[in-house]
Amino acid sequence: MYKRQVDRVELTEDEAEKYALTPGDILINRVNTKELVGKCAVITSDLGPAVFESKNIRVRLKPEWATPEFVAHYLNTTFGHAALCQGVKHAIGMATINNTDLRRMAIPRPPIELQQTWDGLVRQIRESQKSRRKVCERLDQLLDVLLHRAFTGDLTVKWRVAHMKELLAEMEAQAKALDCPSTQSNSPEVGSKRHAGHDMFNKAALAAYITDRCHAPDRPIGRVKLAKLFYLVQQKAEIELTQTFMKRAAGPLDDEIHKFLSLAQKSKWLVLCRGEGDLKPVKPGATVSKAVEQAQKLLGPAKAKVDEMLDQMKGWGSVSYTHLRAHETVLDLVCRLLLEKKKRTETDGPITTSTSARDSNRASQQHDA
Repeated sequence: MYKRQVDRVELTEDEAEKYALTPGDILINRVNTKELVGKCAVITSDLGPAVFESKNIRVRLKPEWATPEFVAHYLNTTFGHAALCQGVKHAIGMATINNTDLRRMAIPRPPIELQQTWDGLVRQIRESQKSRRKVCERLDQLLDVLLHRAFTGDLTVKWRVAHMKELLAEMEAQAKALDCPSTQSNSPEVGSKRHAGHDMFNKAALAAYITDRCHAPDRPIGRVKLAKLFYLVQQKAEIELTQTFMKRAAGPLDDEIHKFLSLAQKSKWLVLCRGEGDLKPVKPGATVSKAVEQAQKLLGPAKAKVDEMLDQMKGWGSVSYTHLRAHETVLDLVCRLLLEKKKRTETDGPITTSTSARDSNRASQQHDA
């Protein structure tokens, strides 16, 4: 019932006893604007230990005379509030009432049995409202989780795998209806996660898989090294979670790396540790096994050669960055040469030896060394 934070104060035992509020007390606002002065509420057990301050008036009723809920509801009605505020006083833009105004006021007094019945109905309604608020809060939490799983791809990944045949059949039917080329030849195999596109969920799973495979207590993997391996694994496995790797000083980089690393940490697949000098360690999280399972499905038949590469690089120790740089350079140059060759074949005919080719040869020699 009480949504706002209640202020806490230090009191002596005498003050706490004198100004205490107990369930069944009516608290009436004594100083406020003309529209709000005189508003009141019944204190319930939800509030806990509390006292009132000078801008309010505490009213305690005789149980045999009237019930708190009935009196409070009457005071909050239009005619009840108007009767209470007949003697209101104005000062510096504020309206005030006092105990005298309350004593002068006449309040209807139905039989006590009817008032108690009224109280019971009010309590039932209040409990229903409380239950409804809890349900709404729970639904809001579930909606947040649902949206998170939907945008990361986790919500539908199992459904897509389970219904791949139906999806492919529907795609084929749509292609025929639109007179488009068949989708069957380029469709992923059932169980493959390559069709999942470039979603954060698969990227986070792959990053966690690399970390788990390369982690060693005495030689933790850093985020820069993880970014390099994330590029190499995709090249090795021939998958395209990342549409475009940007050329950075430290090598090819997925510019969304901070987003999917944060997702992995939130899912407890990874732990992003505090930096140690230039190193920003990354360690496997408590539920990394879930990410490993997802990444294994994503890699498919390429898992064996990816594991071989990661195990080899894990044992390189202090020269790992040099080898990683060589691998990146060779892969990057080969890809660029293939692209240049395709362009020149389409325009000028066969490609001749170029600076890029010499650079690639030099980089290959450096790697072999």
